[in-house]
This record gives sequence, structure tokens and C-alpha cells, in this order.
Amino acid sequence: MLISRVVTDEMRCGIVPSEFEPANCANIILLRPGPDLDSQFLRYLINSSYAQQYLMDRRVGSAQQVVNTKVLKDWVIPFPSLEEQKRIVAILDEAFAGIDTAIANTEKNLANARELFESYLNSVFSQRGDGWEDKKLEEITSKLGDGLHGTPKYTPDGEYHFINGNNLNDGVIEFKERTKKVSFEEFEKYKKELNERTVLVSINGTLGNVAFYNNEKVILGKSACYFNLINGVEKAFVKYVIQSPYFLSYAHREATGATIKNVSLKSMRKFKVPLPSVEKQKELVVLLDGLSAETRRLESIYQQKLNSLAELKQSLLQKAFSGELTAKPDTLINEAVA
Repeated sequence: MLISRVVTDEMRCGIVPSEFEPANCANIILLRPGPDLDSQFLRYLINSSYAQQYLMDRRVGSAQQVVNTKVLKDWVIPFPSLEEQKRIVAILDEAFAGIDTAIANTEKNLANARELFESYLNSVFSQRGDGWEDKKLEEITSKLGDGLHGTPKYTPDGEYHFINGNNLNDGVIEFKERTKKVSFEEFEKYKKELNERTVLVSINGTLGNVAFYNNEKVILGKSACYFNLINGVEKAFVKYVIQSPYFLSYAHREATGATIKNVSLKSMRKFKVPLPSVEKQKELVVLLDGLSAETRRLESIYQQKLNSLAELKQSLLQKAFSGELTAKPDTLINEAVA
């Protein structure tokens, strides 16, 4: 059995066939269970929340936290007879196989829900009706630019947040724990002409995050592009254009950079926005809002199921190592996905 010494959020372990002898590695610990300890039983034990917490509490190091070999050597493990270990392993194998199948099906349903909405978005902007026009973004904006190409002077108790593309999420500016703050003086130096018609889009790193400006106290970083729409263009409609595969495929074609993608302001200005009449824009926004809400509802349901299945795994492990594993696995799995 191999165990990773380097620990972030969990201990990782795996069983290798006996004919494979791993090379020496500073970050891997090799364990060979004795004749009274089943290796699969030990693997399940290490994956349990009890063992994970025990080992993670004994990490050492600052930049890179590791578990010393001595911690494992001194670890007192309560275990039943070999026959009972094999019985427990058989139950857990069956249960975890069923859980993994349920997880795969739920993840597929989650992906399908997202893909269905994206597919509809793409059809809206690629299969247009009569009266649609292609307008370059520069033609429907009064101002288009990006944020500060540099680092402002941060102030922990400042009133203004320094935001970038990763603060933009589905129409909303999100302030995160790591979002830096600046003073009013810094805001005055780097402020942009933002108003109630402003749309913000991430153009560096993750492309296509979008938000509206609603008088938040912010200054922009370089990965946040902003543009102020002229009258006659619904900003909610433009948000859906930016979120669609139609824009994202354009952005990735135009982007430069191998590791970190960047879309230039020139490319943003030249992007052709498909525009119907204002009335049609409003009609489509109502329709897309409804579909988006239903997609989020389904995503929430599927994510709750995934969380329940993950919790079920830990519940089974806890029961296994406390002598309470008696319920049939299929009954437990059906309860989790119901």
C-alpha cells in the first residue's frame, strides 16, 4: 500500500500489486500490512473521516505539510479478526460500487442540465429569425475599456474593493475573502466611468464571466473589461450573449497566451453582437431567465444528491469501524438518491 506524505485536504492512499515494487520517493510511504490485517480493510480505514482527521491533525511543516512515518508507526489501529475484516470489505466493496454508479449517473444528469441550457443559448444566437442585425460591440457602447494594469496600494480597512474577472458571476459582482481593498484616494486615481448601463466581462484567465455594475464601491483590475451600453440594448440580453457558446468560441479564437488566455480590447470592440428588436430582446430575456432558473434548480437537486452520496460513503465507513455495518447497501443507496 502506498500513502502520500504530502497532505492538503485529505490523505491519499492506494494498493499496488505485489509484483510492482515502487521506486523510492520522498513523498510516498510504503506500507506492507501483516498477515492479520487485510490491505483492503486498511485502505477503507485510512479513507474514513476518523483516520483522515487523526492523520491530518498530526501534520508537520509550513510551506508543505506532511505526515511523518513515525506517526503511522505509532498509530494504534483497532481491528477485528481477519474473517470479520473480509466480511466488512465485501459489504463496502458492494456498497461503494453502487454508490459510484449512482454518483456517475448523477454527475451525468448534472452535466446534461448544463449542456441543455448552453445548447438552447447557442441556438438562440445562431438560428436567428427576421429582423436581427450583427452590431460590433463598439457600435452599441459609449465606452469600452479595462481596469488597472498594475497593483494599487492596498488598505485592509479600505472602502473600495479591487476586483478582477474572478469576481464576476452570472450578473453579480462577488466580493470574496481574498478580495483586496483600497482607499478612497486610490479609487480616485484609478476609477472608471461606470454607470447603470455598465456590463463587466472577464477577458483574462477565465473568459466570459459577466456581471452588471450596481453602484458597488470598486476599482477594476486588468482582467475585467467594462463597457457602457447605449439605449436600445438590453444589458440582460447582452449578458446571455456573453455567456453563450457563440461568444465563448469567439473569445477563445481571438485569445492570445498559451497558459493564461487573454482577449484584447480590440477583439472585444470587434465582437459582433446579434441583436433583434428591443421587444424581442426583452421577450428572450424572460424566456432565458426562466430556463436559467430551472437549470439552477436541477443543478441544486443533483448537487445535493452528490453531497448525500459522499456523506453516505463516510457513514458506511464509520459504521464499518464501529461494528454497526448491518444494513443492506442497496437500501442505503436508494435512500441517498431518493
